[in-house]
Amino acid sequence: MRRKTLTKEQKVAHQLSDMLNDITLDLDMVGKYLGVHSSSVQFNRIQHIADVAQFEKEEQYDRNTHNPLF
Repeated sequence: MRRKTLTKEQKVAHQLSDMLNDITLDLDMVGKYLGVHSSSVQFNRIQHIADVAQFEKEEQYDRNTHNPLF
């Protein structure tokens, strides 16, 4: 069976997900370091990723709870 080739965006999403899955990671400190060490452009791109992810999760929730197939 042939494996599907992941896009660059899918690979980055998997990497971010894997890194954030570590429950010992202090997200407040990560946010602090990002605020101190990232440029405004980088911060805005991170914010955009979070906004799109939130939209997708809400859409997924709506599809699963309000329009069940069965």
